[in-house]
Amino acid sequence: MTEFFACKRTQGLRASTLTTILHSLRSFYSFVLSHDPSSRNPTEGIRTPRVVAPALDPYSEAEVRSLLTLAKRYEHSPDHRRWVGYVAVTILAGTGIRNGELVSLRTADVDVVRHRFSVMGKGSKPRTVPFGPATAAVLITYLGELRPLLPASPYFIVNPRSLRDGPYRGGMERKALASLVRDLAVEVGLPGRHFPHRFRHTFATNALREVRNIEVVRELLGHSSIATTGRYLHASMADKHEAADRIDFAAAASSPTTEPVLRLCLGKEVTAPAVQLPPPSPGLSNPGWLQSRKLSTEAEERMEQALAAVRSLPAGTLARLTSARIVETAIGTMTAGPADSEVVAAAGAAILCRANGLPVPLEPLLRAHGPAALGAIDQARRAIELLCADQCRPD
Repeated sequence: MTEFFACKRTQGLRASTLTTILHSLRSFYSFVLSHDPSSRNPTEGIRTPRVVAPALDPYSEAEVRSLLTLAKRYEHSPDHRRWVGYVAVTILAGTGIRNGELVSLRTADVDVVRHRFSVMGKGSKPRTVPFGPATAAVLITYLGELRPLLPASPYFIVNPRSLRDGPYRGGMERKALASLVRDLAVEVGLPGRHFPHRFRHTFATNALREVRNIEVVRELLGHSSIATTGRYLHASMADKHEAADRIDFAAAASSPTTEPVLRLCLGKEVTAPAVQLPPPSPGLSNPGWLQSRKLSTEAEERMEQALAAVRSLPAGTLARLTSARIVETAIGTMTAGPADSEVVAAAGAAILCRANGLPVPLEPLLRAHGPAALGAIDQARRAIELLCADQCRPD
């Protein structure tokens, strides 16, 4: 088994692919050897590869506004392709829907009066997506003036260059939409790579910052797991600069204060604002969603223990901590039993939300994973404690 994975690594497979192969083989051998408890699963000695999530690169608010300002010039213009691009970018930026969801959106599913449309998400899961009045105005103009001039099609976004009887029946292919978005972004001079999904990163980041409710954002984005939404809890460069300005030890030294004292990694005491964490929310009021009220009460107790572990972290570590880092530590250091990365990541995201003052409820986590969520919270807490021990260890 070791030689097999060594061979796969030389083939240049990604860590995520190797992890999928390992989990598949582990489950297969567990099934084959289930009749003989004394048999050893040959995958037990193989370490799970470290999977590093790709870095998110959302647009800034100023970049989105500049792009929409330039693209709006094509409204009412004879360049119908750019006009369609302006409508597409407006929807992508204002709703965060996926590229595939937009190109498959049908005109019959767009309700400009109620400011919403129905999309078919991943796994054939339908959901209703709202949009604002400014976006509605753009769509009304598009439907009234441009859409009748485009090839007949049941789809809302139509490629002006498509054949009326072609394979897409007037609809726009994903690659064609991505190319149109890239052309507009390059024209305005925005830096970085440009693709429709980048607007989804932008929408998720700003929605979490403005709404401060990860469950609402999860439903808006159509994520099955709250752990996926937790990826967008990363801090922007502006957020990092703001944190650095607030925790400026030189200013604290020149202006003494009676704020609490933080103990940093080197063991020295400095005067700085303490990280304020909210108290845990009360137990769930609707036990019908869970197997028992005892489960929700115990989950809140373990959440409080996890927050106590977060309070012991240095401020700098807390500022850059993500649910992905928690699950990496949990998988890499926990040897008592196999760690379910999805559940641990979801628990880690919930803990980080509480630590950052976001009113995240535990109901979705408990409904999705039941008693397993309790163990996941414990694993995430132990991972945080290990991180603290690592960060505070003298060099």
